[in-house]
Amino acid sequence: MAALFLCLSWGGTAAHAASAPGGTVIRNVATATYVPAGLLQTETSNSNGVSVNVLEVEALLLTQDQTVSRPPGTGATLSHLIANTGNVPSAYRFSLANNGAGCPADNFDLAALRLVRDSNNNGVADAADPVLALGSNGALTLQPGQTAALLVQGTVPGTATGSACVTLGVVTALQNLSAVNRDIVNAGDLAVLTLAKSASYPGVIEPGTTRIDFSVAASNIGA
Repeated sequence: MAALFLCLSWGGTAAHAASAPGGTVIRNVATATYVPAGLLQTETSNSNGVSVNVLEVEALLLTQDQTVSRPPGTGATLSHLIANTGNVPSAYRFSLANNGAGCPADNFDLAALRLVRDSNNNGVADAADPVLALGSNGALTLQPGQTAALLVQGTVPGTATGSACVTLGVVTALQNLSAVNRDIVNAGDLAVLTLAKSASYPGVIEPGTTRIDFSVAASNIGA
């Protein structure tokens, strides 16, 4: 029998670090190229085609548990980040609860709980930042690989002592995946500084010529 020299190669979609979107069809064909012993010409043979359908898979990452200290009668803001780590767009339903599941025993509840999307990720609830509806399907939708900064806000009662625990929960609409963060707010007599930065300048800014004056004001809203 004549000897064959074989070279196998695969044709199809190249592999990438990013996940293939759900519903993608990947097709591959094996190709064998060989030279029969004693001959000069190259022969090529193709296999039958093989197709693989990529399933739609949701995945999310919610970070992270927070612990802060605030004086009684002041507001508390806690930063979180949600990321769509799946391969399909995901819509989310959020919940906030005082002394929720998994919380340690606490001493008081935060008032006026709300969840804000921190659009510019500056850690502050600006006037343009939207408040996300709790318990509503599709309160927020993220594309694969997209992230969103979140702010949990509440008010410490004026007579509070000890600590409060608040749970931030999220559930996906498509496959009901869930994640929870737990925040601890300690009440006590302590200083809490706030900073406000502003800029002033005349008219339109011209690079290289316009003078901009920045001012920063600090105040202690605590003890």
